[in-house]
Amino acid sequence: MTREGDLGFYGNGGMMSPSGDRAAVIGVEGGQVLMIDPVTGNPVRPFVVAHPGNVSGIAFSTDGSRLMTSAEDGSVVLWDTETASQLARISLPVPSSAMAGFRPDGTILLSPIYSAEPALYVWDPSPERAGAFACRAAGRELTETEWADAFGDLPYQKVCEDS
Repeated sequence: MTREGDLGFYGNGGMMSPSGDRAAVIGVEGGQVLMIDPVTGNPVRPFVVAHPGNVSGIAFSTDGSRLMTSAEDGSVVLWDTETASQLARISLPVPSSAMAGFRPDGTILLSPIYSAEPALYVWDPSPERAGAFACRAAGRELTETEWADAFGDLPYQKVCEDS
């Protein structure tokens, strides 16, 4: 069955998840990302402006539970496909969209597409890795305010081993 409808933006590309329960469409000019339930043809939620410009990188995890999008400014966003909510965001050290591959251990390989310097980055988006990095960067346990700034609505917890 094929469905047609207005996305609300000019699409640049799309991809079906490996499990077939989600489709994702990315925007060419306004940084939009839209996840669609292919059975109903309805958006999982209204489209989100996730990047400041052209979104040109898109990849699903092998189980379809995660989606990665990247834009020409170097921003990379990890999504939960069930809720279409952002899980994490990083920026590449060079302005460029990235090709991505999800590894079995949960890390993500990123390779800038339009960079003059060839590179390959490994991103570990796990909360454990983020907590460990925060401890190293701060040199101490984070305050509840610092935690909220870094991790949003994730409930506060102590993560530094020496605290």
